[in-house]
Amino acid sequence: MLPHLNSILKKFKSYVIRTLTRSLLPFCRFFIVKNGLKISISLDSEKLEDGLGAQIQRQFSLKALAHYLRIDFSPTPIKQIAIHPLDNFTDISLMQNFLNEVNEIFRLKAQSESDYDSLVIVGKLTIWKLLKIVVRVRKTKTNTHLRVLEAYSLVDANPQIYVDSLRDFHLKAESISNSHQVFKSDICIHYRQGAGGNAVYPGQKISRELNPQYFIDLLQRLDTDGKRIIVFTDAPVQNVNFKPEVTQEHLWLGTPGYENGTVRIQGLDLKNIFAIAGFDVRVVIGGDLLTTILSFIESKSLLMSRSSLSYVAALLNKDGDIYYPPNFWHPPLNRWIRVK
Repeated sequence: MLPHLNSILKKFKSYVIRTLTRSLLPFCRFFIVKNGLKISISLDSEKLEDGLGAQIQRQFSLKALAHYLRIDFSPTPIKQIAIHPLDNFTDISLMQNFLNEVNEIFRLKAQSESDYDSLVIVGKLTIWKLLKIVVRVRKTKTNTHLRVLEAYSLVDANPQIYVDSLRDFHLKAESISNSHQVFKSDICIHYRQGAGGNAVYPGQKISRELNPQYFIDLLQRLDTDGKRIIVFTDAPVQNVNFKPEVTQEHLWLGTPGYENGTVRIQGLDLKNIFAIAGFDVRVVIGGDLLTTILSFIESKSLLMSRSSLSYVAALLNKDGDIYYPPNFWHPPLNRWIRVK
């Protein structure tokens, strides 16, 4: 009974904080604009060690917050990402070449930060920290720059603020090389497995992995006759033992399946699973992350996973039908279709 009560109290606390944040954000914007406060913000990318989708989402969330608050946003290039077993780059040098392309395509090239008198370094920017900073800037009348690791609690309280900030955002198409093949599809599925076995990663409460049956049930509700269906996944067909780069071993500590410097990735034959259910799908396993995200953006229907990679693509997919999965911690936009 007690664990159940604790769960209810945590959900209630989260609801109250999100509601207060949503209510106080307009006040912060009004206070900033009325007093002509000079504030700018950027991502503290030097300290980030995360996946590609997560790092782009952090940039987009700060861009959205800055647009909403009427302050300046300075994009910062992604410096490194975790190398995964089935990526098409296998060492730090190849990863850097890949990230140079990503930063160019997503317009994350380094820009000179606005001149400022005061630098404030923030880990997680919450509504309470933002209020304190705004009041202090008003009092000191300083030109202040915020270097932030994340601001999800602010943007997730009102995800619609993504819409206005990204309305006129376009990828730098001329920088997309021919090596990044974009798969045209009617229905695109993102099957994000991770280590497999519905593993729960450190810092998470539930597994990111959705059961294949979830996607099969969803396809059975859609019009799939004659449609091109592509599944993009990080799940190998057979078990894989992956040894991370020495400089990235610390990123895998605590990961389910990690032992003695090697992580075991469970195999999953998705093509066969979908075929048994009566669906002829093309399965793209690992490979080029840019191909994956660009294909998501171009898809007519995107069936998301609990993953920042498909979340970011969904933000940029302006015309497609977006199917948002249950129990994902980043809330959906209003136009997305919530799957129950």
